[in-house]
Amino acid sequence: MIDGTMNVIEPDAIDPAIADPFASLLRGGPDPRHTPGFVYLQLAPTRLQAWRSFAELGDRTLMQSGQWLV
Repeated sequence: MIDGTMNVIEPDAIDPAIADPFASLLRGGPDPRHTPGFVYLQLAPTRLQAWRSFAELGDRTLMQSGQWLV
């Protein structure tokens, strides 16, 4: 589970150093920067928990207030 803030970044505003490797993962598929309606989502996590069930939540906080605990 991840808590944080999300920013929407338009394709023309993304750094090519980030967009180019992502586009290369598509292995010949269409470059998402040229796909109508495509946007990038940038997540800035503030809390991260790893868990399989609610019973584990108390011991599974890996990040709190943007700082790694492990």
